[in-house]
Amino acid sequence: MDRWPALFSERQLCAKFKRVVATDLVQSFLGGLDALVHVKTLDVLMKGMLVGLLIGHEDVMHEAFPRQLFNVTVVVEETIILHNLQDVPTVLAILMATIYCLNLEYPREMKYFFEFLQKVIMKIQPDQC
Repeated sequence: MDRWPALFSERQLCAKFKRVVATDLVQSFLGGLDALVHVKTLDVLMKGMLVGLLIGHEDVMHEAFPRQLFNVTVVVEETIILHNLQDVPTVLAILMATIYCLNLEYPREMKYFFEFLQKVIMKIQPDQC
C-alpha cells in the first residue's frame, strides 16, 4: 500500500486495469457473467417460449412477485431480444409493442391475458390494429 497508494481505490483500480488491458473491468466482467448465464440457464428456461419475460430476483419467493429484481428479460421465439431491464410493467409494455411490431400472434395459452392487456389496460380495439 505504501508503494502504490492510488491503486487502493475502486476508481483507480478500474482506470489502471483499462490502461493495462484496454478493456473496461466491470463491463467486461459483468458481460461475461451475462453470457454465461444466457448459455447455461436461460436456454433451458426459454425452450418452447414464443413470447415472455424472464425475471431475475435475489430474494426468496414468499409472495407471488419478487421485490428485489436485478434483471428482466424479454424473450421472443426462444431468443432474448432485450435484457438487463429493471421495471416489469414497462417491460410488459415493451413485450406488447414487440408483439405488435413483429406482427406476432398471442400464444394460445395466454391469449386472454394479452387480449385483456390490449383491450382493457391499453384500450386498443381490434379495429386499431
